[in-house]
Amino acid sequence: MDEKLAADWVRRWDIQQERYVADREERFAVLIDVVEHVCRDVADPLVLDLGCGPGSLATRLADRLPRARVVGVDNDPFLLALARATRPREADIEYLQADLAESGWLKWGPGRRRRLDDRVALAASRAARRRLP
Repeated sequence: MDEKLAADWVRRWDIQQERYVADREERFAVLIDVVEHVCRDVADPLVLDLGCGPGSLATRLADRLPRARVVGVDNDPFLLALARATRPREADIEYLQADLAESGWLKWGPGRRRRLDDRVALAASRAARRRLP
């Protein structure tokens, strides 16, 4: 996907989301404050962004927690393509396509080669809790 086009779509997505979620940026900031606090004593935390969409929260998490590995999980291939195309080059962010409503999604990491469940420091979500079984 073209990076410039993806960046424009993500920018427009964020503007649209601001209309539906009051104080969205403040909510992101508070959520990331909590993640930062919980992970403060973890050397290299693994943080999951459940229902990551185009990577809005994952990007902010990676920016605030440069030691963390962030894994965004979503089931929408288009939103994941946007997230991958706009991922900052220096950020340690991976994106995984998985359906959170299915059991066992946590057993496999990106590329289905790594387990996630035994290393997760924290799972964050702004909207995915309704999809968890």
